[in-house]
Amino acid sequence: MSEDFSREFVGEILIEKVNLDKATLKEAVTFKERLLNDSSAGYNKIIVDFSKCSYIDSSIIGALVVLLKRLRTSDGKLKVVIPKSDSFQFFTITGLDRIFNLYNTLDEAIFSFGN
Repeated sequence: MSEDFSREFVGEILIEKVNLDKATLKEAVTFKERLLNDSSAGYNKIIVDFSKCSYIDSSIIGALVVLLKRLRTSDGKLKVVIPKSDSFQFFTITGLDRIFNLYNTLDEAIFSFGN
C-alpha cells in the first residue's frame, strides 16, 4: 500500500502524491489517515496530487473534505491537482470547484502558495 501514496516537500509545502490509476474506497481509509496525520503533525500547506489518476471516487473526495475542514481551523491551505480529463468534470458539475482550490499541474499549485 505504501507505494500507492508518496510524499515530498517543497519548502514548507507538503505534497501528497496519489500513485494510483483509480483511487477508490479500497484506499480511502489509508488516504484519510495519511492526510489527518499530516495535519496533526503541523503541516498546514498541503497539495494533494491526483495527476496520475484517471478516476477518484466519492470516498476519496470525503477524505479531502475532512482534511479541508481541519486545515481551515488552523488557517491552513489545501490545493488539489487534477488532470485535465472528462472524468474529473464532476468537480465543476457538483460545485466542488468552488470548495477546493484546483490546479491542472503541480507547478501551478506550488506557485499559488506564493513561494
